[in-house]
Amino acid sequence: MMLLRLCPLVPFTYFNYIMGITAVSFFDYAVGGLGMLPGTIVYVFVGTTIGSITDAASGNYSAGPAGLTLLIVGSILACVAIVYISIVVKRYLNNAAALESERNTATDANPESNSNRESQNIEESVPFIVNRHVGENEQ
Repeated sequence: MMLLRLCPLVPFTYFNYIMGITAVSFFDYAVGGLGMLPGTIVYVFVGTTIGSITDAASGNYSAGPAGLTLLIVGSILACVAIVYISIVVKRYLNNAAALESERNTATDANPESNSNRESQNIEESVPFIVNRHVGENEQ
């Protein structure tokens, strides 16, 4: 859940509807909501920087050029960090989905061996943060 929330490429409105119709527990959904904090912090920081630039343009900014430069550089670095995190999370989720797809095709091709071995789920490849119940409903 948290990885999906970290990636701003997933629209939150659709994500909320999808999570509402799945078997995700409220606890996992609520903890996953913490994944929105980094993006929210960046949005606030960028908004503060834009406000400071506006104040500096009108002559009301008292921190001087060094303070304004730090705000602008910090905003740029924060945006770069969010983009980088989004790329890493998207790759990780794509790898996890591909692994799950390979497992599903392997078990579909050989159903006898599936009954003898414990079912494997995505938790082996995706950390606890994503969803500790993924795969339990598929059994």
